[in-house]
Amino acid sequence: MANIVFYFSGTGNSLVVARCIAAALEDCRLVSMGANETFAFDRSYERVGFVYPVYYAGLPERVMDFVGRLNLSGAPYLFSVATYGAGSSNGVGALQGVLKKKGRRLDYGENLVMPGNYLFLYGRKPVADRQLAEARARIPEIAAAIGRKDRRTVGGNNPFYSLLSRYFVRTVRQSARKYTVDDGCNGCSLCSRICPVGNIEMAGERPVFGPGCQQCMACFQFCPKEAIARGKGTRGRARYTHPEATAQMLMECNSRL
Repeated sequence: MANIVFYFSGTGNSLVVARCIAAALEDCRLVSMGANETFAFDRSYERVGFVYPVYYAGLPERVMDFVGRLNLSGAPYLFSVATYGAGSSNGVGALQGVLKKKGRRLDYGENLVMPGNYLFLYGRKPVADRQLAEARARIPEIAAAIGRKDRRTVGGNNPFYSLLSRYFVRTVRQSARKYTVDDGCNGCSLCSRICPVGNIEMAGERPVFGPGCQQCMACFQFCPKEAIARGKGTRGRARYTHPEATAQMLMECNSRL
């Protein structure tokens, strides 16, 4: 194949962007960075891309680890698209920092505003529909630039944001210890099957959360009964998932290679 796009997605934003770019490039493979901790990169790809959300001014831990393990020495063109809701901060710059340690740099990097999904702080925002429409309009332009192999990036690796992101990464793994499941849970196991990093197992008809949470919000946002909570703050907040990303699509795309 001529091209490959690695992506990480919890509630569909980055998956939809990755799929649109892959479709525009035509001869393109999609690989989940969440489901696959390592990947045997054969250096035969013309374009290598990364599509991921911005978490606390930086990269999800799984994205950092995945990219850190890749041997990209033979990749001729590297690109990234960082999706964000509250702020782009260091989304592209943080990836630049990971690549710099490997002796590489991005050829093209872009930030893309999309609806936020961080239920711990807010529910679905009134601006979500407008943000989705604007993103749909921008994605073809971004894909065309990648197809042409344009060269541009946005932002450098900000030390302050890098420090903030590292703190978040250290604390987020164990955050699922505070998650609760109420009596509305019907034992459907969707949360277990949709978790992109396999951090949820079923004990009978109840989910059990492991020590590798990424706070991608997939389990919270897709739960059909809204039975998963963290304290009282998440209850009653409007849920958000990308309208073009079904639970089934995410489960299939997040399957391990």
